[in-house]
Amino acid sequence: MAQVTNQLPYEELKPLPQAKEVYPRLAKLMQKVVLAVSVIFLSMGAGAVLGLCNWGISVLTGTLTGGVLGLTAGIAMAMLTKLPTNVEEYRLETLDQIKSITSNPRALSALQTLRDFFYYPFKEFQQNSHLHLLHGELAAVGDFIDSNRADAKKVWSEFLTHLHATPFSTPDGEKALFNGASLINRFSGKLKQVKREWLSSWSPSDEDLQSIEQIGKEAFGKSYAFPADRIKKTLAEYRPSGMRIARNKETEEILGFGWYYTENGVVKIAEIARKPEACRLNIGCDILQEIIDAQRAGQRVQICLRKNNPFIGRLQNWKFVRIQELPKYYDTAPPEDGILMELNWQEYSKMKGLSQLG
Repeated sequence: MAQVTNQLPYEELKPLPQAKEVYPRLAKLMQKVVLAVSVIFLSMGAGAVLGLCNWGISVLTGTLTGGVLGLTAGIAMAMLTKLPTNVEEYRLETLDQIKSITSNPRALSALQTLRDFFYYPFKEFQQNSHLHLLHGELAAVGDFIDSNRADAKKVWSEFLTHLHATPFSTPDGEKALFNGASLINRFSGKLKQVKREWLSSWSPSDEDLQSIEQIGKEAFGKSYAFPADRIKKTLAEYRPSGMRIARNKETEEILGFGWYYTENGVVKIAEIARKPEACRLNIGCDILQEIIDAQRAGQRVQICLRKNNPFIGRLQNWKFVRIQELPKYYDTAPPEDGILMELNWQEYSKMKGLSQLG
């Protein structure tokens, strides 16, 4: 992790008490009931006062009318009002603490994204990419915390520890626990060392293929189209083909991968994926560049993605252009549209030439 310093006024931060809630949904329900009952009694009281002030209605009529209006208003307010739980308040207030001592634009952007995320209960993800986004933004904040601020480091370390093992549901409805161990290790200076290697159609072991399949399922959900046996068969039948993987140099664990095959003279990048916790290690972009550079200049290179995949922006930076929209291409519920993109070699060569000169 890079050494970072911020030139902001010094104000010592202290970790907030870590909140615990056994039944957060029940706590929220009780808060909303208390809110509604309070509104009802206030309205009944206001109606009774109007009756006592000789406004042309009796005390009983004013009280009953106020009660009816209060009941309506109370229910509406209870439904529309966002009442944070103790855990949500802890998370939001901690993010505000870190924001107060941060000046880096990337960190401030990540803090705002996290604030928007934790404003609602951390219970489920609507898209698989959201888990990757959460890991990435949490890592970004940690990377830019002033290395000289022991107080801020303690606050953020406790925040990550509190977040670790939080239960949530995947977009497919499966239960899981948030794995914050890599974030905690990264923040403490134990950054993963990555090595990359090529695997050919005959070299992947069954164990490697099972790991790759699992990463793919985590990245793309139940609609994942490439089980281990299909990957091996496609690599063998549609040549030239190849697979690039990234491993943890210390443990040999596969952190990410990308592979391609050739069909009718077109190189097709089947998928690029990594583990959510292997964020901010340049795994995806490095693998993409290595696959491109393995082709001869001018060779047609294509990739297909879901229309809402945030990686589309990265591909555009690497000079891929949209060439076709594929309605209902992915067999999900409901079906999702796809986007076919192709590498613009001329623009890619210009970009790479400028980067080498720089």
